[in-house]
Amino acid sequence: MKQFLENFYVEEKFVKKLIYFFGITGSVVIGLFSVINYFLLGNYILAYFEFISSLFLVIAVFYLRTTQDIRISSYMLITIFASLLIVLIFLGGINKTGIIWLALFPFQVFLFRPLKEASIIVGVFGMLLVFILTFQLVGIISTAYKSSTLSMHILFYFITSIFAFFYKKILTNTHLSMLSLIARDPLTGLFNRNFIFDILKTESSRLKRKSINNICIIFIDLDRFKKINDTLGHEMGDYVLKKVAGFFLKNTRKEDYVARIGGDEFLFLSVNCSKKDLNKKFEKLIEDFEKEFNQYNLSFSYGLVVIPTDEESAVKALNLADKKMYSMKKKKKGEEPLSQLSTV
Repeated sequence: MKQFLENFYVEEKFVKKLIYFFGITGSVVIGLFSVINYFLLGNYILAYFEFISSLFLVIAVFYLRTTQDIRISSYMLITIFASLLIVLIFLGGINKTGIIWLALFPFQVFLFRPLKEASIIVGVFGMLLVFILTFQLVGIISTAYKSSTLSMHILFYFITSIFAFFYKKILTNTHLSMLSLIARDPLTGLFNRNFIFDILKTESSRLKRKSINNICIIFIDLDRFKKINDTLGHEMGDYVLKKVAGFFLKNTRKEDYVARIGGDEFLFLSVNCSKKDLNKKFEKLIEDFEKEFNQYNLSFSYGLVVIPTDEESAVKALNLADKKMYSMKKKKKGEEPLSQLSTV
């Protein structure tokens, strides 16, 4: 889940532009072929299929525009292109050139979807092509192409699929390498302030689309950490922060996020969460934390807020979580507020 969201964060705008490009350009080009086949060549059946495909491409673009749901929109485009390719295999297209579009399909799929999903889609479609060729060889069905021509293009389809697979893999690895540079706190290895706030915006958009039920924000500030820096030095303070980061990571679910947002301040994000369960978890975490960092006389205070139950907007939720955290801190003997969160 977390790996998918990291990829999604990096590729979101890129894939959205691709969907708009292929959707709008495809609808125009396929619509033009529909007109040519209907009025000039008399290929009425193919013209109808192309017109319907062009119409559905417009619907896919409109759906993305209104819902911002990249996953569904990309699957709509993939289904439309796959269906049209099957039709072209049986009807031939203009001067029987329809089959050459097979080679482009794997690249489209790998551009739209993550590596694993795209591999499955391309593989299943490839098996469908093999079944069509097999049924033609045994005389069950007949396409617009000779078996030798069809087999050659299917072979070329698998070759381009391999190239598309490695292209996507290299692209994904590059994205993840870039992500590790721009999204990680250099000291602790946790996510940094900018990345966690971008993720919060992304999850807030998903919440508005009702793709998730809620978002839990837990704002954390260490208690008495300043004394470590003052008495033991900043080098020891950095060492303790790394150990604290390891503790939080060890006690975080794979689908949750934890970030260092500055100094000794941390932020947890969790979706589809229970406020009651999280409160119990963090009460227990404080006990475990104090035991593990007993030699440093270290603890932490936290503030938990749920969107949309406690607050509707992310900014207001962060401010409320900040206030709740400092309220807990003030209740602890000898603690004074150290800093204040400003805005996202």
